Parts: sequence; C-alpha cells; structure tokens
Amino acid sequence: MATPSQGGTRSPSLAAIDLGEKDLSSYTSPAPSIAPAEAMRDATPTESPAEAESPDSANTFKPTWRFYLTFISLSTITLTAALDATSLSVALPIITNALGGTAIEAFWSGTSFLLTSTVLQPTFASMSQIFGRKPLLYIALAFFAVGALLAGISHNFTLMLVGRSLQGVGGGGIIALTEIIVTDLVPLRFRGAWFGYLSSMWAVGSVSGPLIGGALSQNGAWRWIFFLNLPLTAAGFAMLAIFLKLNFVVGSFGEKLRRFDWIGAILFIASTTSVMIPITWGGVSYPWTSWHTLVPLIIGIAGIVVFGFYERYFAIEPMMPSTIFSNWALRITYFTTVIHGMILWSLLYYIPLYYEAVKGYSPIITGMFLKSQRNLLPCQY
Repeated sequence: MATPSQGGTRSPSLAAIDLGEKDLSSYTSPAPSIAPAEAMRDATPTESPAEAESPDSANTFKPTWRFYLTFISLSTITLTAALDATSLSVALPIITNALGGTAIEAFWSGTSFLLTSTVLQPTFASMSQIFGRKPLLYIALAFFAVGALLAGISHNFTLMLVGRSLQGVGGGGIIALTEIIVTDLVPLRFRGAWFGYLSSMWAVGSVSGPLIGGALSQNGAWRWIFFLNLPLTAAGFAMLAIFLKLNFVVGSFGEKLRRFDWIGAILFIASTTSVMIPITWGGVSYPWTSWHTLVPLIIGIAGIVVFGFYERYFAIEPMMPSTIFSNWALRITYFTTVIHGMILWSLLYYIPLYYEAVKGYSPIITGMFLKSQRNLLPCQY
C-alpha cells in the first residue's frame, strides 16, 4: 500500500496537518515552513512533517490529547472493520438457511466483501492525496454503514450481496486510510509502535469476531452481526469529526478530478477483478480448464501488466508509483503479505463450513475452535 510520502518527498497536494495546538512540534516533527494556501497550488514538493526530523526531534515525540483521541477514533473504526470481516463466517450456514440460499451464494457473501475491499484500497489511497484524507474517510464510513444496514435488513441473497459489496468498499477505505493517517501524524522513528497499537485492533477483532458471530447466529439474531456495526461506525465518525483536524486541500473540484489517475484506476480495478473472480470460482462453479475460468484470468493478468507499464511510463500522478517496488525488501514484504492473506482468509471461511456442515458443531462451538486456531496465526495487519 502506498503511503502518503514516497522517497522522503511530499506531494504538493498534501495539506499540512492542523492539530489545533499552538506547538506543532509536540505532535509531529518540525518541517520546513508550509506554503500559504494561495501558493499551495504551485508549491514544489517539500519534506513531509513526519519525515523531516531534526536531530533533536528524532528522539522525541510528545503526542497531545488531540492525538490520543484521534488515534482512539481510528482504532474504533479499525476494530469495526475487523469484527465485520471475521464474525460472518461462522454464521453463514444459518444465514443461508434463513434466506433460502445456496452454498455458492453463501460463499459470495464473504468473497464480495474481500473483492471490493481489495481492489479499491489503492484507489482510496490515491484519491486521498488529491481530495484529502478526511473526506475520503467519511465516504468510506458511509459506504460501510449503508452496506451493513442493507445486509442486516436483507430477506434474500441479492440484497445481502449488494450490502456486503458496499461494506467491502467502505472496509477497504477504512483499512487504507487509517494507516495512511497514522503515517501522516507519527514521525517515522515512532511509527512501528503506533502501527502495532492499531494492528492490535485486528488481533482483538480476529479473536472475538467468530465468538460474537457464533453467539448471535446460534440464538437467531444473526442480523445483529451487521447492525452492531452501525453504532460503532457512528461513534468513530463523530469522534473523527471532532478530533481529527486536517487542513483542506486547496484547488477546485474540477482540478482535483483532472489530476486523478482515472486510466490507472480503471485498469487496476478491472484487471484485479478479472483475476480474482475466476480464482474464486475455479474448481467450484467451473472447472479450472473451462474458458469461463481461463479467459478472464488471462485477460486480468494481461491487464495488470498493462497497468504497470502505464503507471511507470505514462501516468502524470500515478495511482501506484513504481517507487514502492524499488527494493527487494519491499518486494519480499508484499509477497509474504499475499501468502499470509491467502492462508488466513481461506482458513477463516473454510474451517467454519467444515465444522458446522461436516462435524455438525454449533456456531458458538465453531467460533471457539476458530478462535483457538486463529491464535496460531500472526495478526493480519
């Protein structure tokens, strides 16, 4: 995932962080003076406040009360996304019976969330560089809440899948933007600790999600798996509106629209979707040798190659800069993250189905087994 600053430089579109405090050095490291709003349109890239550390500030970071409350807000919405992503799997057999669906429809209840979440994370990150972090985070929260509401009131799998897809859009934005905002606010030297705190929300959600989902579904209250997201999302939204203070990114709406890498976004979303869909239905809905599987898979892989070539040589403000693949440490990190995600999410959705459909265990017992096995896996983020 691309971070707000690449290679120690700062995009002209990234507004300075306004913490509402007189002493900004207590919140982030000192940086070169910020250009006034009138000059920001033509400002040359300067060092990010979190990157430009003086020798004195490199060893000190004194968060203010606003920082702590902002971080609690980010942790709250991260926990919400974690609970939603992990609590549904144990409830899918009961939800399938209640809605009169098939095993394939139940399977897509989880896949639709993961698909939309995955393909749109880079888009949210890139748009936040141009339109600002806060508006994009509000949009992500809105998608997440609307999707949870639709899934909660659904009486058929069509509405369920629409709701889960919208939740995935919002969940992808939440995952990407919370990490980016922490990168904005915390100096590089101290980011590891604060990312650890944020990742602990995924640890809590991954462990407690299956238990909550199992308990609610076993007692016939599976709709509350989705409804519980609403108060948590509302609380996070309100706290961010009060405590997260970021300067407005200058420029007209038309200018911002023209700056966004639309061609790159379309290529990436279409290509990754074309790759992921045949992978999900290969060997299930269609054989791996079927044209239904091979054609979209080949087209998607070719599209990803075209996307990389376009971003490297033609994009003015690339959605995915080539610098994020500039060394082997980054490449190996991305590869291991992909392998980890494949193992984690496969187990998350396969194990509950095995325990409930084959072993005949109840949802809450399945949640207990899933909890113990998730403890053997490292935290997702």
